[in-house]
Amino acid sequence: MSRCRHTCWLKPWVRGPESGLDVTDRPQRILRDFDDPDVDTTGVLMLVGSQSKQAAFRKLLFQNEPVRARASGEVHLLVSSFREYRQRPFVIADTDIPKSQSRPSSPRGRLCHEVTVHTFMENSMPGEVSEIHDRLFHKALLPFADVICVFVEDIVFDPHDVFRELYEDACSRASSEFKPGYKG
Repeated sequence: MSRCRHTCWLKPWVRGPESGLDVTDRPQRILRDFDDPDVDTTGVLMLVGSQSKQAAFRKLLFQNEPVRARASGEVHLLVSSFREYRQRPFVIADTDIPKSQSRPSSPRGRLCHEVTVHTFMENSMPGEVSEIHDRLFHKALLPFADVICVFVEDIVFDPHDVFRELYEDACSRASSEFKPGYKG
């Protein structure tokens, strides 16, 4: 497979009565950016927001290319372009907080990525992208994030709810040797 510029890793979708999740091979592809992936350690910076977050991306030069349009609820993975200034690179998980009425469809058809499509059984998963994203947020992103940046200006509902959720999630996770949890 050739190198492409797509950064999408996870994409929740709703199409009619079906809902699901597309999972790309993005994590395997970013391993190419590490000199020795078996030895290199990395941190994970999670950015949550939309317009303010994109402005920060541009100002901080987290990536060299322009940020492409993203569908609500997608999770993108990038490797920092600050690598030359650090001993170890870090991964950026880029997402937003989707609007509940958001209903993106599956992006099937990209030939440059392996995409695994998971369709949720009826009544086993919420039908809104925001609810699917919330579960992804807590199960696939938060446990691995070293730093979480929430761009409050981009949040259309009470930001205190977001911070309360983050705090409760951090306190509920047990410490592990793999990724120590926060003890509040």
